[in-house]
Amino acid sequence: MGRELPALSTELIAQGLEDNRFDLNALLHQVKLPSLASCLNEFLGRQRINTDVMAELAGMNRASAYKILNGEMKPSRNVLLRIALVLELSFEECQILLKCGERAALSASRPRDLVLMDAVINRHSIDDVNQQLQQNEFLDLYSRG
Repeated sequence: MGRELPALSTELIAQGLEDNRFDLNALLHQVKLPSLASCLNEFLGRQRINTDVMAELAGMNRASAYKILNGEMKPSRNVLLRIALVLELSFEECQILLKCGERAALSASRPRDLVLMDAVINRHSIDDVNQQLQQNEFLDLYSRG
């Protein structure tokens, strides 16, 4: 999915931009991700799940699901995480989905994200994830906060 930058740290890229070793336009072209609609359609096709089923399992209305797939609506991070869980995406695929949706990728530096990382990696259900989040006094995946 999209072109990948060589495995350079953010610090190395920043230094390269500062020293004029990297061209900003070339970097931007390399990191351009597919649209969220394209990304989601690919994942749906691979899992052989239709939009209606995905919407129901992810706890969202069908109209919103179709708007997301048509690029007419930008879902929240929690909606994308619920979709990732329903589609049983790998950790890497979940990160791609979040990035395509212009939402923060999961990070081990955020305590709530540790619960979410475990859930994605171990393919927990949304209900199990919400229970774990609530036990740790974090907002669940249906929260708007």
